[in-house]
Amino acid sequence: MFLAVIVGLWVARYLGPAEYGLLNFALAGIALVGPLAELGFEAVMRREFVRAPDQSPELAGTVLRLRLVGGFVALLVIAGFAFFPGVSPVERRLFLILGVSLFQPGVKVAESWLQSRLQSGRSVVLQWIAIGAGAGARVVAIVFKAPVEVFAEIVVLETVLSAGLVLIGARRSGFRFGLFDSALARRLLRECWPLGLASVAMMIYMRIDILMLRWMVGAESAGVYAAAVRLSELGYFLPVVVAASVQPAMVRAYAGSKAGYYQFLQRYFDASALAAYALSVPITLLAPWIVRVAYGSQYAAASSVLVIHTWASIFVFLGVARGPFLINGGFTRFSLASTLAGALANVVLNLLLIPHWAAVGAAVATVGSYGIWAWLTSLLSSQVRPAGWQLTRALLLPFTGWRYLCRT
Repeated sequence: MFLAVIVGLWVARYLGPAEYGLLNFALAGIALVGPLAELGFEAVMRREFVRAPDQSPELAGTVLRLRLVGGFVALLVIAGFAFFPGVSPVERRLFLILGVSLFQPGVKVAESWLQSRLQSGRSVVLQWIAIGAGAGARVVAIVFKAPVEVFAEIVVLETVLSAGLVLIGARRSGFRFGLFDSALARRLLRECWPLGLASVAMMIYMRIDILMLRWMVGAESAGVYAAAVRLSELGYFLPVVVAASVQPAMVRAYAGSKAGYYQFLQRYFDASALAAYALSVPITLLAPWIVRVAYGSQYAAASSVLVIHTWASIFVFLGVARGPFLINGGFTRFSLASTLAGALANVVLNLLLIPHWAAVGAAVATVGSYGIWAWLTSLLSSQVRPAGWQLTRALLLPFTGWRYLCRT
């Protein structure tokens, strides 16, 4: 991650806001159709690898073929978008180049198989090789003043190299692709379609802002916004790591008393909010200096975007912390509904705010839509409302944190 960030900042400096905006516009489009290639199979596939290891080849072969079909459908969607009126020739080439990466989820089945066998360390080491090679290729491209299309090609080559190395490593451990099982395919599609739909909605409210900025304002504004988002999202891996560590303890608390469970939840939500505030406050105060050091004066406008966008981390941290609570309670339909609500809110807010405030408006729309997804929807559901009030108390932690001091 550190290597990718450092080289990524260098790429942004080299390309400048306009070309960096073009590249991120294409990447956002690929991310938007990516769930069509993944089909929401990931979590269920890992579960099935664990439950029925003897049927792993048939499961892997079935998922591979379904994902290849999904990748082809996603590529057709991207190709259609690439030739849409208003898309420049450079953007068209970027879309078509990056479209090759849509077939990667099919081969990624091998990585899920390794994870199910507690051998993810093997895949991580192999992916380090691909990341290092991609970083080196980007440095070479900058030194030789390559055009923006070369950076899209490097993304594809890095993706192919990563998937290929993991597949080779998995095959050495016994992984095999079996025959297609039509009954298994129907069962997977029937079980996973809500997860796939939720993934589409998630990508909409995470990446639609860059697409709308490019379309409504221009590539340079999209580049400035993308630069600020890259800095703002650096800490987003933290709540995911913490949630994975906390979930076993939360399951044990759920099996105990209800009062003890909700006390555990409140402490977890408070800690998540505290971590988010600890990131957002310094970034807000130091945003102009951070942007100048990271990108140079050509991205000076990104500091205003960063000041606002960094506050989305409060809702991201709390939304991720809410995830294990929803899983324990079986509130999967609510999870889908809240994600769809966040996606719809992001589109509507962007339509209202971007024409007036461009990239700053998109940042405001992001904070607002994340708040609707992670917090407001929790208060609107009778089943989730108790946790919603706990999220509210966590949001108010800067004003009520004295209660922890009183306990000590």
